[in-house]
Amino acid sequence: MVEIRHKKTRLVLFTTPADSLEGIDLLDVNLCGAALRSARMRQMSGLCVCLNEADLSRADLREADLRGADLRGADLRGANLKRSRLNDADLRGARLSGANLEGASLPGANLCEADLTRARLPNADLTRADLRDSILDQADLQGADLSEADLERARLRDAILTRSDLSDADLQDSHLGRVDLEFADLRGANLTRAVLRLVDLDGADLRGANLRDTLLRDASFTSRTRWPWFFDPEAHGARRMG
Repeated sequence: MVEIRHKKTRLVLFTTPADSLEGIDLLDVNLCGAALRSARMRQMSGLCVCLNEADLSRADLREADLRGADLRGADLRGANLKRSRLNDADLRGARLSGANLEGASLPGANLCEADLTRARLPNADLTRADLRDSILDQADLQGADLSEADLERARLRDAILTRSDLSDADLQDSHLGRVDLEFADLRGANLTRAVLRLVDLDGADLRGANLRDTLLRDASFTSRTRWPWFFDPEAHGARRMG
């Protein structure tokens, strides 16, 4: 039998006769504040489960179904969420630094003010996700789909966004210093007042992007970079390479 206790009061929140939490069904269960550090919960089903303020640091949540889950303020530092489903999940203020979200599905997820420092998100689906005021410093977002995502005021310093899809994303007032945007799709993106200093734009497609008051100082581009009509990148501080 497995017991799940509250991380502070130690009161029992849930019990199961199973000897593991792998594959367990926690549909609509209230586990607010649960102590689940390093728990093995691979392929668990937690549709609309409440894990608000839960400690899930270093937990194994590979292929878990957490669609619509309440994970506000949850501690997911170092957790393995590879190929997990977090569609429309509420992750506001969640701590996800160092978490593995490779191939995870997060369309429509609310990640406002979440900390994703050094998180691994290659090929993750973040379409229409709310990432306002989030921290994505040094995050790996290679090949991630961020189309129509809201990244207003997000911080992505030293992040890797190679071949990512940022088409129609809102990046106004965001900070993308030293970001790798090689072959990224930025068509129709809103980059108003965004900081793109020292970014690599080799092969990036910015056709139709809003570059009003965008800081491009020392950003590098090549003949393969596509710009909006009549936009002069060098006049805005970018440097042509090769």
